[in-house]
This record gives sequence, C-alpha cells and structure tokens, in this order.
Amino acid sequence: MIRVHQRRGSALVVTLWVLAALTILAAGLGLTARTEVRIARNYTERIKCRWAARAATEAVLLRLKETDDLRLSLLAEGEKGLVLTSEELELDMGEAGFTIVIKDESGRVNVNTASAEMLENIFGDSEAADSIIDWRDADDIQRASGAETEYYSALERPYRARNASLLTVSELHLIKGISERLSSSANNTAGLVPIEIFTVYSRDRNMNAAGQKRVNILAAERNTLTTLLSDILDDSKINALMQFISAGNLREVADIVGVAELSREDIKGIYDRLTISNAEEIEGLISINTASAAVLAAIPGLDEAMAERITAYRTENGPFADVGALLNISDLPMAVFREIAPLLTARSSVYRLTASGFIREGRPFIITCVVDMNAGTPRILYWQE
Repeated sequence: MIRVHQRRGSALVVTLWVLAALTILAAGLGLTARTEVRIARNYTERIKCRWAARAATEAVLLRLKETDDLRLSLLAEGEKGLVLTSEELELDMGEAGFTIVIKDESGRVNVNTASAEMLENIFGDSEAADSIIDWRDADDIQRASGAETEYYSALERPYRARNASLLTVSELHLIKGISERLSSSANNTAGLVPIEIFTVYSRDRNMNAAGQKRVNILAAERNTLTTLLSDILDDSKINALMQFISAGNLREVADIVGVAELSREDIKGIYDRLTISNAEEIEGLISINTASAAVLAAIPGLDEAMAERITAYRTENGPFADVGALLNISDLPMAVFREIAPLLTARSSVYRLTASGFIREGRPFIITCVVDMNAGTPRILYWQE
C-alpha cells in the first residue's frame, strides 16, 4: 500500500513538473509572440515615418519648382531657415506627420572657394587655412603650415591628399589639424568651429534680381551700357564709367566705387546689373540675407560690429533685394563695400532640406538632402537617410 502511494506521489510530482514546463513554454511563446508583434509594429511605423519624410521632401521640391513663395519666405527668415509641417502644407498623412527645415546653402562658407584670409578668420590662424588649401589645390607644393600627400602617406593609415575640391564637408576630418578644431550640433563645444557653417554646394546664377542675365562690363560697348543704365546714369556719368574701364581700373564690378562721378545711389542702382564674368554660375558667394553674423564676420573686410549691423538691418527692413542694397546702410563705408561685394549674393537656388517623419512621440525618421534649383528643376546634390 505504501508503494502505491509512493507511485501516485511520484506521478503527481512529474505531472506538476510537466505542467510547470508547459506553463513556462506557453509564457515564453506568448512573450515571443508579443515581441514579434511589437517588432512588426515598430517596423511598420518606421516605414510610415520614412515615407512621411519622403513626402515632405517631395512636397517642398515641387513647391520650389512651381512657385517663388518658399524662396522669398526663406530669405525673410534669414539664418534660421524656414520650418514647415504637414499641417501647414495641408498634407493628410493619417497617423503620421512631418516637419521639414529649409535652409539656404549660401548662408554657409564654401570650403572649396574660401580664401586663405577667410579661413584664417574662421580658425584664428594660418595653419588650418594652409592645410585646407593644400588639400584642395591641384599641386603637391606644401604651404608653410600645410600638408600634402607626403604627410598623409606617412600616417599609420596612409592616404593621399585629394588635390581637388572637397566632395563633402565631412572630408574636413581627413585634413591635418582640422578634425580636433571642429564641433557639431551634437557636440557644440565652446572654442571650436561648428562644422555646420561650411558647405561644398553653394552656387548662384550670374543673373540680376529680376532674373535677367547680367552684362559683362569689361566687354560691353557704349550703346549697350547706355541702354542698360540710362534710367539711372546720364551721359556724362556713362562716359566717366567708360573711361574708368578703358584705363584698366576694373578688376571687380565693385571697383566702380572709384568712379568719382558716381554717387552712392548710382552705384546701389546699377551694381546688380553688371558682371565681369561670362560664367552661367558663380560658386561660393555668401548670402547677405541668410548668413549668420559669425559667417559674415569671417569675410575679409567685415568686422563683427558691421556683420551685426547687416543682420540687424535685414531684420528691421526685410531681406536685401540685391548686394547693391547694402549701401542703404549709411554707416557702411564705400571702401568696405568695394572689398566685400564681390564675395556676396542676396539670393540662392541651392537649398538644404532636413525632413523628419514621425508618428506620435516615436523616434523620427530623418532625411537630409541638398538640392540645386539653378536650372529651374531639382537636381539632388546630396541625399542621406
């Protein structure tokens, strides 16, 4: 009888263990199923966020192509850029939504065209400037504080200097002494140079504010200049301008400030109509409407006080119509205008779009692209997602 009870007890223990094992197995399967459901839901939401960000980018590209409204609004917003949402663009995304930030690339310093003096102003010394110029120039002749392929080939992980224009801003990290002097928005350390102030994409059409091709003042005949400028200049002033050009005094359009017969108002009125280049586009000009005071202050000839004066003026009066409109700032010396004007523009057609697609409070999907609208239709220069 005792043995029967022992066998029954053993069977009960085995049964309990089996039930416990089945319970654990069922719980594990349930947990796995719930995890799989969450993974599937997260993946689905991630896809929705991605397409929300894509929709934002496509919507803005379409509006940039079809109207000038966004471009004008962008100029009015200055360095902050223009921020739009799915609600403002009247796009029903269901449970998803997006925010997109549009910024002008000409509000940044083009690292491929910046002069040594401008780079020195940014970094505070000539070493960084020499290294950057050595990296981008076509030769292997080392500047005083720079570095060429001989230096880079001796590193633990050797590589060659590009000896051509940088393809991306991140390439700065490959250049001698530059990486440790840069900060990013994620690591905005005092005393370092924000990498966000640089670009390799900025370019502007060689056209005036009305969208008309500028006239090459070095090649223009008297009749051409009379037709172009007679609404502002009388015959005597046009004669004085022609004599000034014939004497070989013109290296930049801004040199017309040296024509004694031309007033400040005359120069302001005609500056945007003239050029010394037949190029369709000019690379690396900095926008007086969208550059920060810090970027403007890096321009040779501008100090911090005048850079602040320019940004304050556009805040109070709206965006500058053209570079000549800088002369509306009464305390801007003509000599300073002469030095800085060739480096400036008042508009741009190259934009950086940063789109964030999201669902509720979840992690957004971010797309960043740079688009060139100079030809009237979007041309993607950079895309990251």
